[in-house]
Parts: sequence; C-alpha cells; structure tokens
Amino acid sequence: MSVFTTKYSQMTTEQRENHFLCVTHPWLNPEPYNDDFDFSYTIMDLMPDGWRKAFGDAFIKDMELALTTLPLQAYKEFHIVDIQALIRGRLEIRPSTLNFQAVNKVIEKYEAEAAKWCVFCGKPATKETAGGTLFLCDDCFNSKNN
Repeated sequence: MSVFTTKYSQMTTEQRENHFLCVTHPWLNPEPYNDDFDFSYTIMDLMPDGWRKAFGDAFIKDMELALTTLPLQAYKEFHIVDIQALIRGRLEIRPSTLNFQAVNKVIEKYEAEAAKWCVFCGKPATKETAGGTLFLCDDCFNSKNN
C-alpha cells in the first residue's frame, strides 16, 4: 500500500472532499508546495459562508475558465493567496500574481458581487449594518439587531 493510499484512507469525509477540490482545482490549495498538507481546509473556507453559498461554485467555474487562458506553467504556479471579508463588507481575493487580465476580471466581478449577498446566509442583501460594515438579508439583520 502506498503512503498516499494510507494517508487517504485515514482522511475524514471533509478532508477527502477538500482533496478532490484541490486536485480538480489546484489553485484552491492553500499550501500548494507542502507535501504534508492534510487537506483540512481549502482557500474557499476563508470565504464567509453566505458568500460561498451565494456564488462560491460560480466563482470556481469562472476562475477555472479564466485560468484556461494562461500559459501552462503560469496555470501550474497560480493559486489564491487569501480571501477576506474586509471592513465595509468588501470581499478581497488575493491571487499569487496579478499579471493576467482574465483572472483580474473574475476577481473584480466577485468582489463587487459580494455586496449583493448576505455574508451570513447567502440570501440577497437588503440591509447594511451601521457604517456599512456588513450587507445582510432581512432575517440576518433582524436577528443581529435583536
């Protein structure tokens, strides 16, 4: 039995799902150069749950399509460094390189898209918290203010 087979058989269901995601979309691997990475998370786990529900799958598909325009070596080296929900309810996606127009367009699209969706549940955002720090649906807004 190979070392990988042993390691894979010891993974949890979540780790196996993350492994599959990182194999099919290597740019989602948060530690692309770490052979001992345990697949306990992917870079998508850094995206708030609501945004991940609202447009996570579409983001992955659009990014994968944009990445097909890259030269093969650039594709192999590309990865997302970080995804953050910043102050004022903004999403920030930081790639390993900013040199590719198609990738930048996808990032800009979803950074703008984030303001349309509730950060907690993924329903359409209808309210802003004081100071515009979060965009929320009616249900989440009411539950956070009660």
